Amino acid sequence: HRDLERASRDGGFRSDLFFRISAFTILVPPLRNRPDEIIPLARHFIGQAAASRKQSAPTLSPAAAAAMRRHVWPGNVRELRNAIERAAVLQSGPTIEIEDLPDRVQEWRVLLGAPLAVAGSPDIRDQIADLERTSIVAALAACGGNQTEAARKLGLTRRTLIYRMEKHQLKPLPDSRKPG
Repeated sequence: HRDLERASRDGGFRSDLFFRISAFTILVPPLRNRPDEIIPLARHFIGQAAASRKQSAPTLSPAAAAAMRRHVWPGNVRELRNAIERAAVLQSGPTIEIEDLPDRVQEWRVLLGAPLAVAGSPDIRDQIADLERTSIVAALAACGGNQTEAARKLGLTRRTLIYRMEKHQLKPLPDSRKPG
């Protein structure tokens, strides 16, 4: 990710090596500048992941596809491929859902159903924190306090869930299986 031509001129890169590798240059814009290619590439990677596991290829849910189109993809195609490979492993049905995608791709999920801020309401950071806290509480309640299951439901690692629970000063629900 450096300007090798400039580095060659400045003596920071061997000019003979630069001329060997620069015979034919192809400029490929970042994936964020090619949003129409995200879903076709994702479907291609889904097919590859399924073939490598000798399974039928899952489909991509509309919510997952929307989250993927919104993501900036700083890691470009490699990040997309890795996200799809992860989702293909985590998906439990015939469809890759938004919950199967990495946290960084899901970031927009919580905002899709959130009400817009109105004048006089707390600042956006407070609204996001409240939404995050409410989502964690709801997931824990739905999973009977099972942090691993709640983390999966939220699309987080268990470690991230515990960190966020501490951040919001949430205590684990009592486990009914523990003795007295």
